[in-house]
Amino acid sequence: IVGQQRAGKSSLTAALLRSGGTLLCDDIIALATDDPAITAQRGPARLRMWPDTLAALGAGLGPAAPVYSCLRGDEEKWVVRLEPALHASAASVPLGTILHLVPTSDGVPRLRRLHGVEAVQALAANTYAPWHVSRRAAEFRQLSHVAREVPVHELRVPRGFDRLPSVVQLIRGMP
Repeated sequence: IVGQQRAGKSSLTAALLRSGGTLLCDDIIALATDDPAITAQRGPARLRMWPDTLAALGAGLGPAAPVYSCLRGDEEKWVVRLEPALHASAASVPLGTILHLVPTSDGVPRLRRLHGVEAVQALAANTYAPWHVSRRAAEFRQLSHVAREVPVHELRVPRGFDRLPSVVQLIRGMP
């Protein structure tokens, strides 16, 4: 799941965990692109959540502790240390799809497959850090390779915790 800050990535992840999913990684993920299959590497067994998300969806996920976040001034994010059953056991897994979250106000979740330049743009908008100009070409080659090998979908997500069950249902119904 990729998306801009406050797009709902942690909220959707918490909803997926509550519906039986497991977490591979939160905030940033390392991809291995050398093998025939692109694999995602497991990260720490934790999920960072804003206080409103923690209150709405955090029950049963694991113990939580506040951490300072420089992303929103003095507002704190909370780190939930996930129960072992909620964290992926494999060190890496083949990457099956990438969901690019786009918040919407119309109340209906929608899924649309992105292709070509549109898929690469969605990935490039969500890379961890801007590369030096000399690395841009290599970065776009890698992103193009990922976009060719792994389906990239735009997921329009309505705002509100009460809308998450319909989003989870839409994701679970993907082929």
